Amino acid sequence: MFDIIGDIHGHATPLKQLLIQLGYQYDGNSYRNPQRKVIFLGDYIDRGPDQVEVYRIVRAMVDADQAIAIMGNHELNAVLWTMKSPSNPDQFLRPHTTHNRKQHDAFLQQVGENSDLHAEIIEWFRTLPLCYENNDFRAVHAYWNTEALEYLKQQDFIDSQYRISNADAWKIIGTRGSQPYLWVEQLLKGIELPLPEGVSFFDKDGKQRFEVRVRWWLSMEFSSFAEVALLDWQIAAQLEHITTPVFSRYEDEKLLFIGHYWMTGHPERLSPYVACLDFSIGKAKINDSKLGAYRYHNEKQLNNNHFSFVVFEGEN
Repeated sequence: MFDIIGDIHGHATPLKQLLIQLGYQYDGNSYRNPQRKVIFLGDYIDRGPDQVEVYRIVRAMVDADQAIAIMGNHELNAVLWTMKSPSNPDQFLRPHTTHNRKQHDAFLQQVGENSDLHAEIIEWFRTLPLCYENNDFRAVHAYWNTEALEYLKQQDFIDSQYRISNADAWKIIGTRGSQPYLWVEQLLKGIELPLPEGVSFFDKDGKQRFEVRVRWWLSMEFSSFAEVALLDWQIAAQLEHITTPVFSRYEDEKLLFIGHYWMTGHPERLSPYVACLDFSIGKAKINDSKLGAYRYHNEKQLNNNHFSFVVFEGEN
């Protein structure tokens, strides 16, 4: 059986509390549960105070075969931050702009930029798969796209375990505008649709946005930006009469677990087949933030009673 855990963002105390709540015990090296195994949905770093400890907890569980850890967009960005651009060796694949450094600075300070520890963690991030799938369910950080995964496999950008294959594949995937870049962006950051000309908004980091994430788990009967946009209702209400472009919805009846989307309120399924486990621990102290999990028990449709979480109450 599996327990699926959402975005951690460097908060080790809630992670340890949640693991204990789920029945895992620390044996001096790793948290273990003889009957269950964790799937971590990515975003282990950035924001929180204990990013190195989170890395060590997650990696120890993976090394002990007590967990599977997949990649989040923050791990992708962390790797690309360190990689020089093939076309311009003076630049990095993740540009070192003020905005990007601000997002990543807590991690860089905690590990020591360009230190041996930094290199160790980045090397491990490079081994993380983009997603996980078994006969019963799927797990990906932001959006499941079978077409993207098949393309990446056929072109040898990822291996049979969904891991980015080699250094050359990383360079192409990290090159903005390439098809592999666009596919991986969608898997790890979700679907974003362009807003009508003249319409924009500012995100949680104060960055002006001209595209909007959409709730791709909704059926086709929802068609306006106001219905499908992942925006504050005040902004979304302005888009009520604007129809969205056509985009791919998740219509499979195979369970799918995701993170990434900064949900709030009491954890519950997004649809009978899709559950988000990101409940905003990354913005701790705001809006009753939580670290969330789902306890899978071979069900064919998601059960709201199977969510488990701890509420942020400060770090030790």
